[in-house]
Amino acid sequence: MAGKLIVMIRMFSFLTPGLLMGLMAIPSAMAQGAPEAVTALQMAHKASDYSKQRNAVGVVVYYGTGNIETADEIGSTFVEQLERRGVQARYWVSYNSGQGVALSYHVGGGLSGDIYNLPDAAAKIDDVVARRKAANALTE
Repeated sequence: MAGKLIVMIRMFSFLTPGLLMGLMAIPSAMAQGAPEAVTALQMAHKASDYSKQRNAVGVVVYYGTGNIETADEIGSTFVEQLERRGVQARYWVSYNSGQGVALSYHVGGGLSGDIYNLPDAAAKIDDVVARRKAANALTE
């Protein structure tokens, strides 16, 4: 499990400094039993499990402090955009003490790309849909 955390931490380079610092504390927080760290991993696992279904994309919203929109507004917006493009989607929220918001997509049981800030996540929607449709084609 520690190896997975190290890989996850390396992918956080696209985040705001405040959120990155909050998420980098996950390994030590997990060692101390902090619920914040466990929640981030649980949400990623739930999104990955959901994304194993045909034509499904799981989304995790890593929600920190200082945001204008609520976590549900952000998650709903991304789900709506994915569904407009022809895939099923569902989101999970991982609350943390860092500043800002990040988002990850899960396709076929795994992380699809990196963990993105919101503008980058919005720019990647079409890529995620293409990956989901390619995965669908492989199972036909």
